[in-house]
Amino acid sequence: MGLQNSVTFKRFALNFTIDWRNGGQFISQTQRYMAEDGNSQLWLDNLINPGGRTGAELAAWLVENEDKYIKNGFHVVGGPTAEYGGFDENYSGVYVNDGTFVPGVVAVDDGNGGVDYIPNLGNNNPLPYAPYVVSYAWGFAKPSMFDADFIKLREISLSYQIPFKSGALKNMAVSIYSRNIMLWTKNKAGLDPERAFQAESSSEGKRGTQFKQGIERYNLEPWVIPIGFKVDLTF
Repeated sequence: MGLQNSVTFKRFALNFTIDWRNGGQFISQTQRYMAEDGNSQLWLDNLINPGGRTGAELAAWLVENEDKYIKNGFHVVGGPTAEYGGFDENYSGVYVNDGTFVPGVVAVDDGNGGVDYIPNLGNNNPLPYAPYVVSYAWGFAKPSMFDADFIKLREISLSYQIPFKSGALKNMAVSIYSRNIMLWTKNKAGLDPERAFQAESSSEGKRGTQFKQGIERYNLEPWVIPIGFKVDLTF
C-alpha cells in the first residue's frame, strides 16, 4: 500500500510518499553464507543459553518452553564460550566450552533394521555435543528466512512558492527533495525486502538472466540517498 501526503502552510508545501508492505517472507543467501562459520551476530543472538541447566533440569526446561525453543523453527542450545552457555566437548581431543546441540527428536537405528525416535534434550544425549563452528543449520532454510514486512519513507520534498505580480513570470516554486529516507523492516537483519531477489547471468543449459524473486544473494548494496533541487516556473 502506498500513501502520498501533502501538507501546506502559507507558501510552504511538504510532500512525502510512504510505502507499506505486510506479509510475505524471503530467504537471504547472504546471511546464510556469512553465518555459516558462526560469526554472524544475528546467529549469536538466536542461540539458546541454558543458563547453567544440565541433565534432567535442562530437558524439563526445554519441554516446558517447547513452543519457543523446539517447535518454532531451528534452534541451537549452547554457544562458542561458557558465557554463551557452551557445553564441554572434546571433538578435537581437548575439552573446550563450545558444545552445542539442537533440541528435539533424532532418529537412530534400532539394531533391527528399523528406526527409533529419541528425545535430544541435553540429558543423556543420543548425539554428542557438536562444536559451535558447525552449529549453523546449513541444510535448513528456516534460519535464513525472514519476514518481508516493511515501511519505507520513499520520497520527501519541501517547496516554497514565490509569487510574481507583474511581467511574464507568474509564479516560481523552489524545492529541495530526497529519496530513500527511512526503512523499517520486521526482519531486524539489515535487509531491504525490496532487494530480496537474485539476478544471475546465463549459465550452462539456461538462457538469459535467471531472476529469482524472494531469494536475496549478495544484493545488499547500500542505499543511494540523493538530494536534489528543483525550480518550477509558471508564465
